[in-house]
Amino acid sequence: MKYLAVLFVLLSMSISIHAQSIVRQSSSEMSIEGEPFQLAELGAIVAGDGEKVSFLVVMDGERRPDGYKDIDAKSNDEILMMNGKRIKKTEDLKNAYEALAVGDAVKLGVRRDGKMFIVDFPKIDPANAPKMHFQIATSGGPGGESDILPLPGLHIMLQGEDGSVTVGDLKGMPGEAPEGADFQSDDVIVSINDTAVKTTADFQTVYAALAIGDKVTVQYKRDGETLTAKFNKPKSPGRVMMRRQ
Repeated sequence: MKYLAVLFVLLSMSISIHAQSIVRQSSSEMSIEGEPFQLAELGAIVAGDGEKVSFLVVMDGERRPDGYKDIDAKSNDEILMMNGKRIKKTEDLKNAYEALAVGDAVKLGVRRDGKMFIVDFPKIDPANAPKMHFQIATSGGPGGESDILPLPGLHIMLQGEDGSVTVGDLKGMPGEAPEGADFQSDDVIVSINDTAVKTTADFQTVYAALAIGDKVTVQYKRDGETLTAKFNKPKSPGRVMMRRQ
């Protein structure tokens, strides 16, 4: 049995918008305990699993605010301490961070590959912080495997499982989906441009080959009724990166 946990992060800085999707795959269910916490300085999401607190995702330095681009922090780094206080759960980090004033030092005791070091940066002014949105979705489980395909331009994510591809919401996206792409959660994708869709890869192979503005025709089922969506392929509001481990 394999379970998937998907973390979708939308990071917006000034007029630039970047989207990053992280997929983690393991032989057991990925557990997230409590509410994940955002460290906007690093474009990072922090979460605990009941045993440790770590970075689920850290944006590349080039996408962080000025002054934070060279901070050495990476996805999966374990956070042990903050400003001398032991971090046992995400709430510990959140409380310690929120007690600081803008400009105060944030000193994280971090462990990576068995080595411990300090990640040090000043707390950012919220007015200058990038706007972050994230969502976590789980899938898979007994009886079948699944895969997930975020489609930021359409404001949806597709989930494939057991030879069927269904639609889910992708929250936090700027703007609106293109006219004609009126998908709803739990719609079942049948085909795209006359190509049958049984997996998310089937959909992506056709969709990725289309240029921005090309016509897209998607047949799907909703409550047993077959419907057709016709729209022009939109420009994606961000870059989607997938990582499996």
